[in-house]
Amino acid sequence: MIAVSDDHSKLRSLGNILMELEETKPLAQDIIKDCDEIINKPLITAVVKPVTSTVSHDQSTVSAGELFFNAAHKPVFNEIRGSFGILRDELVPLITQSIPSVAKMKSFLQLSFPEMSRDLSNADSIDDIMNVVVKNCRVNDISIIKTIVKRFKVTEAKPLISEYEDEVKTVCGSLKDFLSQNQPKHFLICETIQFTLGWEPDEHSLDDIRNLLEEAFKELNKRII
Repeated sequence: MIAVSDDHSKLRSLGNILMELEETKPLAQDIIKDCDEIINKPLITAVVKPVTSTVSHDQSTVSAGELFFNAAHKPVFNEIRGSFGILRDELVPLITQSIPSVAKMKSFLQLSFPEMSRDLSNADSIDDIMNVVVKNCRVNDISIIKTIVKRFKVTEAKPLISEYEDEVKTVCGSLKDFLSQNQPKHFLICETIQFTLGWEPDEHSLDDIRNLLEEAFKELNKRII
């Protein structure tokens, strides 16, 4: 159930009803005004895009709402992507030892995460299942892996997961530091913040970079696209 106070369209309808009564008209006007301001407020968005090879990019030319990552930052993103792959490789044998059967693991995941059912139906081994699981994880979200570890009590996996999550936090912390040191002019009032990369990553890499930036700057309440 959505509370009226959380649904601005319903709240505005309530305001319209209150407008019909003389004694509640001032309150109704305030409600309608506040709702209109919230509904019409522009979406604050952060955009991530690679710089094209035909355009030279100098930090001094960056616009007010733009943050430029030169190619020296590429290893930072690549290393965490590599660590994600290492985590997967280290977990597979541990999970294989702890889970009694492929069927039991598939059944649990299909019930818990039905959106993976179609892909899991063709998985015939723990390795196949983990490929599906990893496909549905992100570099900053390994919650499905953690669920498997918790359900099947793969205790040996917990320190590996903690180590990986600490690494993600460290990377996100360095990205936050970079932002604080290179914060664009008028940053706080910009409706759109553009993160421009000084290299051209493939689509998979770009998705991972977006996810890391989303994690690092989630407190800014800006959507990374």
